[in-house]
Amino acid sequence: MPRTVNWELQGRVATLQLGNSLTNAVNQPFLRDFHQCLFEIEKQEQVKAIVVRSSQEKVFATTGLVKRGEEKESDKNRNLLYDVLKKLALMPYPTIAIVSGIALGAGFELALACDLRIANESARFGFLNGTCPTTIGAAALIDLIGHSRAKEVMWFGQTIDASEACRLGIVNRILPTHQLMDEGLEMAFAAGAQHEKLFKAGKQLWQKVILEEQKSY
Repeated sequence: MPRTVNWELQGRVATLQLGNSLTNAVNQPFLRDFHQCLFEIEKQEQVKAIVVRSSQEKVFATTGLVKRGEEKESDKNRNLLYDVLKKLALMPYPTIAIVSGIALGAGFELALACDLRIANESARFGFLNGTCPTTIGAAALIDLIGHSRAKEVMWFGQTIDASEACRLGIVNRILPTHQLMDEGLEMAFAAGAQHEKLFKAGKQLWQKVILEEQKSY
């Protein structure tokens, strides 16, 4: 059975491609494949950065729908999502999310777990009404935009467009769709080339903030 998430090496940058049908639903197969990809990438000594992108132009990733009677499966998904987010956030090199289209629910959390995010003008971010992010996703959002604004986004299911996301600091840069991949790789190459000790110090500080914020949320 083909994977829903794949990766390839481009120089010293590992590119993760999300490809779970047209909606990139974050379900159990997707999360298992994502975790396996990160595990495989960690074994590659030459990797200096990771880029996460979608195979779909209009969707980065979204929370998978839970049908009636599948609540236990939903709990498993949430635990798997937490494991993937934690592993992604703790990767020892720069991670960059290239967001084209919508990143909702768990898809938004995957983008938040990365160090940097770039997006096109059609990108949309947020949590669906009635859904609650993991503590890692909540902590990452709070770190970026502050407690008060983060609560608004999480509690009321607000959707944030690309320009507002950039203004708030969720997105680092907005680019035309055809420039996203080149820019993402360029940023990854540049970040990966930074002095290792300097980068690790900054990464460890961010990880400490996220983990501490997670405890207090």
